[in-house]
Amino acid sequence: MRTLEWEHLQDILIGAAFLGTGGGGSLDEGLKTVRADLRAGRALRLADPDELPPETWACTPYYCGSLAPSGKISFKAAAAPYDGQECLLAAKVLERHLGVAFGTTVATELGGGNTAAALSVAAQLGLPALDADGAKVKGNILLESGFSAQGVVRLVATKIGGDLACNGGTFSNPGKNALAADRAIVTGSIFLGNWTPDGPREALHRF
Repeated sequence: MRTLEWEHLQDILIGAAFLGTGGGGSLDEGLKTVRADLRAGRALRLADPDELPPETWACTPYYCGSLAPSGKISFKAAAAPYDGQECLLAAKVLERHLGVAFGTTVATELGGGNTAAALSVAAQLGLPALDADGAKVKGNILLESGFSAQGVVRLVATKIGGDLACNGGTFSNPGKNALAADRAIVTGSIFLGNWTPDGPREALHRF
């Protein structure tokens, strides 16, 4: 398990802002968020899958919303009582709803802001965030019909005991790799038929 210092966090968030999904929130806000965690004495840690119990529950905190208005702001709302705490509160509410305790967080939408959100929520809950490169999956990974991803899907160095099935899945990362599986080991079969990003030609993959 690795404890991240300020230099590491800067590298991660700047890299996520450039190489992420194209959205992912404000890099400046993300840096402010993790800086505040460090100043508060909270540890920001990354764990490999092997360092967590197999039954560990993970949550995926991130922000989403409408596009920011351009030009003049048409209205100004009153100060929100939970401003900056939405992801943390959502994670706690979801724990109560499910009747479980989360053991890690996962950055869902890579970007300067939402990668920081996952790291920060983990730190505030006293948990590590998950670094899933090199994960070992005993069964199948099914990214089939109904699966949709904006940006690259990373399965780097993943060991898959069954099949990797992407038939009918939607993968969109225009002009770039939509699936990165460098050094992945798949014991079963790989199914890449019927890719439907915005047309099959857009679904480039790298193994």
